[in-house]
Amino acid sequence: MMTKIMAGSLGLEEPWYISGVEFDEKELALHIYVGIRKGAEIACPVCGGADEAERI
Repeated sequence: MMTKIMAGSLGLEEPWYISGVEFDEKELALHIYVGIRKGAEIACPVCGGADEAERI
């Protein structure tokens, strides 16, 4: 439930997802870890062409 709320607040959509959330009491910081579904095709940040997530 919490990860869905976090993903929605960050505007994350498939193939991206929240892989973990931690609250650091000492730093008073919320750490949100984002992952991408294995085998997902995404745009290359250099040329804009499609590529599989494992290669980028």
